[in-house]
Amino acid sequence: MNIGLPIDGFSVLDLPPSVVLYGPPGAGKSFEMARAFGNALYVQSSPSILHAYAHYVQLSGKGKVPDRLTLDEKTVAQHYGGSTVTAVLTVVEKFVAASDAGTNPYEGLIWDEWNVLCERMYAELKTDPWGKFKGRSGNVNIFAVMDAFKAIHRSVLSVSRRTRKMGGFVAHHQAPRVDEDENSPTRGQIKWPGGPKMPLGLSDQVVEICADADVVLQLVVQDPKAGNLLDATAAKQEGAQRLFLTALDTKWFRKVRGFGVQAEEPLDVGQNKGLRELLHRAGFPV
Repeated sequence: MNIGLPIDGFSVLDLPPSVVLYGPPGAGKSFEMARAFGNALYVQSSPSILHAYAHYVQLSGKGKVPDRLTLDEKTVAQHYGGSTVTAVLTVVEKFVAASDAGTNPYEGLIWDEWNVLCERMYAELKTDPWGKFKGRSGNVNIFAVMDAFKAIHRSVLSVSRRTRKMGGFVAHHQAPRVDEDENSPTRGQIKWPGGPKMPLGLSDQVVEICADADVVLQLVVQDPKAGNLLDATAAKQEGAQRLFLTALDTKWFRKVRGFGVQAEEPLDVGQNKGLRELLHRAGFPV
């Protein structure tokens, strides 16, 4: 029976996931994203981000280093007129166009470190090199800048839905924001949960990226004896344990659209425990 609407004819279980992975620098976020999606196009903010994973592949003979596109200052200056905004939008345009044409060889598109690229784009927009955001006073209208950034952010988030390919975002973490107003009745309570980092004043985009994703994971390094979290400098101390935190929480954005995943999932490559295995158990085609 057909009522004239394009009803989905595919299994939802065949759709690749969109994944947000955030945590402190040096915890292994890039390593795990690359290990899980070796056939994706990796858009990175620095050319050496995947050094640890490339070394692992060399030593173990397992996996493959993804194709990479580095949007650092040198590449952006050489190929995109010095504009990170232009670079990001060009990647989106060409990736989508190749998907529409059936010539896109990649299983998905991964942005690492997304918060760094966002900071660069936001800083660039605030300088207004195009002269598009000036208010009546002649000064830059910061609200117009925010709107322009939000539009770019939404276009990037839409790529996975537009192409039906996986989407990945690797970011540093942003701590929960506590209400510190002395006169506020909610003083001391969580004002904004922590999650992937965004430029100052753009907390709505943290909600947007987490709501859009199928999987939002917080990667932490924990002292198994004391139970407290460690920073990245202590990640290599004896007994330090890396964990994916997956459970819904009032202080941090986390979620997994699927079953078979525990609230705390250990990361141990030697024991075949990591992002790829976690996603597989949650029912995603990885």
